[in-house]
Amino acid sequence: MICTILKNKDKIKETDASKGVTRIFTQRLRILDDVERLLLIWINEKQLQGDSINVNIICEKKNEVSVLGVSEVRWKGQGEIRSGDYTVYYSRGEGAGTGVAIVVHKSVVRSVVKKIDCNDRIIALKSKAEPADILIMRVYMPTSEYEDEVEKVYDTIEEILQEDGRRDTNSIILGDWNSIVGDEPYQNIVGSHGLGRRNHRGQMLIDFCE
Repeated sequence: MICTILKNKDKIKETDASKGVTRIFTQRLRILDDVERLLLIWINEKQLQGDSINVNIICEKKNEVSVLGVSEVRWKGQGEIRSGDYTVYYSRGEGAGTGVAIVVHKSVVRSVVKKIDCNDRIIALKSKAEPADILIMRVYMPTSEYEDEVEKVYDTIEEILQEDGRRDTNSIILGDWNSIVGDEPYQNIVGSHGLGRRNHRGQMLIDFCE
C-alpha cells in the first residue's frame, strides 16, 4: 500500500475527486496494516537520524518483513488466508481467547512443511532450511485474570518443542508473554533495557528460557 501510493503520488495529486469517486471494496487484513505501521516507524527513525529515504529503499525494506507474529486476531477456527505477498496462518480454537497468527512472506511460504494449530494461545510453523530446519511459534500468554492457564500454555510449548524442535532444528518463539522481566541483566537471557521490577511471570519466563 505504501509503495503503491509513493509510486503513483503524482497521479493521485492530479485526481479530481469532485467528478465522483467509485470505491471497489476488497477485504484488507488488519495484520497487513501492522506490517505497514512497522515500516512507517522505521521510516520515521531513519528520517530522525538524517538518512535519505526514497521509494526504492522503502519498497525494498517492506519486502524484508518475512515473518510476523500477531495476537488478538479474533478470527474463528483455524486456517490460512492469502493476501498480496503474504499468507496468514491463524488459530483460535474453541476457547474465549482472541487468537494468534503468523504472517509469512511468499518467499518463505514455499518452505513451510508443517502447520501446527493448537488453540487460541499457540500456533507454530515448521519450515525447511539450511543448515537446519526452523520452528517458528507464536505465543499469547493469558493475562493475570487467567493465572491457572499459564502452566498449561508452557506445557503445550514444551510438547511442541519435544515433537518438532528436536535434532537439527532452530526454534524461534515470538509472543506476548504478559510478564515483566525487569531491567536487571541475567546471563544471556535478559538484557539491560527492560522496564520495572521482575514479577512472578517474568521469573517463569526466565526459568523457561534456561
